[in-house]
Amino acid sequence: MGDDAIPLYLGLSAITFTAGLIAWALFLNYRKRVLTGKEVMAAIEKGIDVPFASQAPTLSYRNRGIVWIALGLVMVRVLWALTGEFSVASVGLIPIAYGVASLWIALSAKHKDGEG
Repeated sequence: MGDDAIPLYLGLSAITFTAGLIAWALFLNYRKRVLTGKEVMAAIEKGIDVPFASQAPTLSYRNRGIVWIALGLVMVRVLWALTGEFSVASVGLIPIAYGVASLWIALSAKHKDGEG
């Protein structure tokens, strides 16, 4: 294995690990939803009133935006440190842009509701 192949294998292993992590998180979320659905159905069969508040809350746009911005900053830093080229590290600007858009949506919704 030459020195040219090391960044390739490092990148491929990082992509594989990330895809596996995303698949695992989606699977765990699916199992949680199935279990919640079974609990709700059992409660309905017993005649217990099930409020909608018992459902798992989703992330707000503000929290989602903060997470995506942090992920993008980490991607930029790690890719820049590994490759030394900003052109490769600029891939991290995509999640940053998504995070900024999510924050913008959260702030505009807050202003529409008259909270801001």
